[in-house]
Amino acid sequence: IVMINSRDMLSKVLDTCTANVNTKNCELVVFGAGNTSVLHQNCFVREGIVPKYYINNNPLKQGLFLGGVEIISPKKLCELWHSNTISEPFVLICSAVISTIKSIKDQLDALNISSFTIDNYLFSRHREEIFDVFDSLSDDFSKETYAELICSRIRNSEIPEKIIKDNQYFSIRQFRTRSNAEVFVDAGAYVGDTVESFLHVKSGVFKCIYAFEPESRNYQAMLNRFERLSKEWAFSIDRIVALPAGVGEKSGTLNMLPQESDCASIGANLRPEATPESENVQIYSLDDYFVDNEWSLIRACA
Repeated sequence: IVMINSRDMLSKVLDTCTANVNTKNCELVVFGAGNTSVLHQNCFVREGIVPKYYINNNPLKQGLFLGGVEIISPKKLCELWHSNTISEPFVLICSAVISTIKSIKDQLDALNISSFTIDNYLFSRHREEIFDVFDSLSDDFSKETYAELICSRIRNSEIPEKIIKDNQYFSIRQFRTRSNAEVFVDAGAYVGDTVESFLHVKSGVFKCIYAFEPESRNYQAMLNRFERLSKEWAFSIDRIVALPAGVGEKSGTLNMLPQESDCASIGANLRPEATPESENVQIYSLDDYFVDNEWSLIRACA
């Protein structure tokens, strides 16, 4: 029943995504020039999203460029539109904060400018892929969780409490089974927090852990944590293989832009082209890396 209800709910909410409109005669503009837009750069390329401008309310960012595109104020956008310098703008709101999205939406509505969240726009274009993922999940709780997450992002609402678990990666019984042969792969290990949770869930019972983390500050913090954990759980530190690298579809190298935060940062902005401030990082395909090595459980975090 849960599976049927979740699929039906997902279908109905996806029906409300009206962003898949004809934008031929509109000027595509992205509202937001912070980390969320930076992290979406590769997505924009894949989706053929080429903004005429980025909009930002911060005067310090106005006049700067993101991906070679000028950042302007909402006022300037209106001036360009009303002077017929550009066509009617079609604005994609690129933010991950619910209150920020609502505030921007209200601001654009007051200016009579049509807008959609980047999630609504992308989900409306990938409806079939969303259902392919839903149908590939093997248990009802995973299906319900996936559907609720997608729906929350479309509605710009908080995630329902019923799917929030303190033990988010190991709440399913199969993932809590202990085995001396367990080989855990953490792809996107951040500062090693999930590895620490893994050790608690497994009571320190495992064969080997592989932890991939491309961001240098995160990686160093992760090493510090692993040193502590090896002492607390009394295992040899060489049973954890920590790699200063990312995981991708193909093995190779990419360039990573530094994060704006002055502390450990979630999410790495990886791209093919180098910039003066970018850092070259190794990327591994898991199929390539584990061609001669075994694994039993993979946790992947983008």
